[in-house]
Amino acid sequence: MPKLLISIPTRRLASRHQQKRPSDDFSLQEISDRLEIEELLVRYCYAVDDRDWKAYRNVFTLDAVLDDTATGGSRAVWKSMSIT
Repeated sequence: MPKLLISIPTRRLASRHQQKRPSDDFSLQEISDRLEIEELLVRYCYAVDDRDWKAYRNVFTLDAVLDDTATGGSRAVWKSMSIT
């Protein structure tokens, strides 16, 4: 039986260290903003995990509208929520 030779065109891929990552173009302000968002997200997660509702409310601004209706919760304006 004759051997079948198949030629598959290939392209040279940049090594992992040579590939441009999206984070390579961030300014200092963008990095700072991302860190602040990450810190806020961490505070939110800890507050929910610990059921620390005062800390949870402190994650949001005074004009926040919390809409948890998609998960069976309620919709509330932060100002009208009681802090207990």
